[in-house]
Amino acid sequence: MSERPNAPVPPGWYPDPAGLRQWRVWNGSDWSNVTESFGPITHDVLAPVAAEDPSVARTLGRLRTYGIASLYGGVGLLLSALAHWPGTHQPESRTFALLTSSLALVLLVIGTATFAVAVRALQGHWTFDAALPGINTLAVNVLVSRRLGLQSVGWRLGSELFLLIVICAQFHRSPWLVLGLVLLTYSYQTRVALLLEQLRTPVAASTTAS
Repeated sequence: MSERPNAPVPPGWYPDPAGLRQWRVWNGSDWSNVTESFGPITHDVLAPVAAEDPSVARTLGRLRTYGIASLYGGVGLLLSALAHWPGTHQPESRTFALLTSSLALVLLVIGTATFAVAVRALQGHWTFDAALPGINTLAVNVLVSRRLGLQSVGWRLGSELFLLIVICAQFHRSPWLVLGLVLLTYSYQTRVALLLEQLRTPVAASTTAS
């Protein structure tokens, strides 16, 4: 795809210059791989903004690499430490409990800080929700889902929040619920990876052969 709009052209949706029956996003300097079938655009297109600021991709890369795993790993370790705290039904030594809970808190701080920076990057400025642990996790979930144009964001968010509450409430009785944390981690990382792919995939020189 070699044809470009005459500069300056603002970022947005335009007919695909390759002649395909679809819209394609112009990010202000190049054509992206984000497309939509012909018809009204029903969601906000934020990918061009991300493309203008490479720090967004770097921040999302850190979130995917260790931020998400740190957060949910910290939750799992903390729940495990509390389930085996001295004085409970299946106690471990106090030293083990303190070490486990301390490591869990370190992971939670790392994860929470990474999510806070991700909210700031996705919105372009610091907001109150970025500084609130837990709330910034939900904010990233919503922002990433909207950028991907996913439907039923509220339903997805509610179901994942419900699963997390069940895990926290029942972990001491059913340790196998740790698999739910693995599922949440995988789901989150998959969505972030999809957005990263949209931001980082180089634009092909030509999309079709005539």
